[in-house]
Amino acid sequence: MTADHTVTITPSVESPVFALGATSTRCQVAGSVTYTATATNTTGITYPLDAASIAGGVTINAATGEVTYPAGWFGTTVITASAAGCNGPLTADHTVTITPSVESPVFTLGATSTRCQGAGSVTYTATATNTTGITYTLDAASIAGGVTINAATGEVTYPAGWFWNYCNYCQCCGL
Repeated sequence: MTADHTVTITPSVESPVFALGATSTRCQVAGSVTYTATATNTTGITYPLDAASIAGGVTINAATGEVTYPAGWFGTTVITASAAGCNGPLTADHTVTITPSVESPVFTLGATSTRCQGAGSVTYTATATNTTGITYTLDAASIAGGVTINAATGEVTYPAGWFWNYCNYCQCCGL
């Protein structure tokens, strides 16, 4: 008499890989982002979140990887993909750097200033909290009249005959 016994060999789960890679950056703002991962031979992937993010009010749907950020959260959030399966679970992390929001620029001289007519240069500087750079521009009428600006420094050069109101703008970059 004989008996058969069938053995099914299940391949080992492989490490999960995030669709967005190992890192990403986002601006500080309330909202949701889904971070998905795949893993060969997995029986399912769950997504835990780091303790500091949870303490800061960040939440995650452990089944889908959808992370919801509160408006005030910035810093680092770590999402882990945990792939279940034979010889598992295996994990991979995705680190999100949340940069603080850039505030509106403010000119050092205030919103307006006065100068006498004549050739010369004046540097108009502005500051903005959390910016990584400020770019300066002029209005079209000033440019047409021969006024120039250094976009990186805010230095405005006036031709000798120029007189008029002009606008000096600055734009802040957050990333």
